Amino acid sequence: MKTKTTLLLLTVVVALGVYIKFYESKRPNTVEARQQAQNMVNFDREKLDGIVIQNGDDKIELIRQNRKWRIEAPFKDQADSGAVENFLADLEGWQKYDTIPAKEIGKDKSRLDEFGLSKAKLRLKLLGKDTPPEIVFGNDAAFEGKMYVRLEDTNDVFLAGQSVRNDISKKPEEFRDKKLTDLTTTQVTRALLKTAAGEMELEKKADHWEIVKPLRARGDDQKIGDLLAQITTARIQQFVGEDRGDLHPYGLAEPRGSITLFAADDKQGQMLQIGGVPEKAKDQV
Repeated sequence: MKTKTTLLLLTVVVALGVYIKFYESKRPNTVEARQQAQNMVNFDREKLDGIVIQNGDDKIELIRQNRKWRIEAPFKDQADSGAVENFLADLEGWQKYDTIPAKEIGKDKSRLDEFGLSKAKLRLKLLGKDTPPEIVFGNDAAFEGKMYVRLEDTNDVFLAGQSVRNDISKKPEEFRDKKLTDLTTTQVTRALLKTAAGEMELEKKADHWEIVKPLRARGDDQKIGDLLAQITTARIQQFVGEDRGDLHPYGLAEPRGSITLFAADDKQGQMLQIGGVPEKAKDQV
């Protein structure tokens, strides 16, 4: 009987020890806890589903799909994932320098107007599991590089840096991905070129390029590599329209040429069509 009791107590002690160890491992240590207390917001970037930015009349909605960011509103397009991730890094390290308690503000409610927080035009909301409340951005503070900020679930006002505001107070177009394609030069294994002179098909075998059409021959690795690099690294300078519409004004109803890039196991490819040259920008197309 004593043996059974001893074993039972031992089991309880071991289980309790395992639980405490697991629980403590999930809690931040003293340094982490101090850092989190100093942060304006705390969140897990991996659990984010989306971001909503209300900037005056502009509402920008970003969602994450397959670890990439897309713009859902005010138009649908690929987002500049690098810029979004840089913004999230700034948000993770965004610290508060001082706090004005709600009790102090309650004594003089006009202070919210003074701080620009009663009718703030710029707001930020993170979407996902365990995300912080909506963030409200106010006016610049008297201290250089600082501004007033409030969280939607509290009337406390915080003094914080301006970096996050600078990251998000942009026009929707500035969040768009400016790359023509998400392919890199090394990912391209096949290319199809069409011009008024005819059609040419290129295929990469091992580390070398071959011409498949209109005749079979060895390709010039350097020249083909340079051509593909120009396309995969090219940047969009201006977005002209949100839908295809009438393509005649752009010379795209009957393109001067096109090049379709294929990655391994990609049968559809990504086609780039070449249109006309704008009258006021002869170096663009």
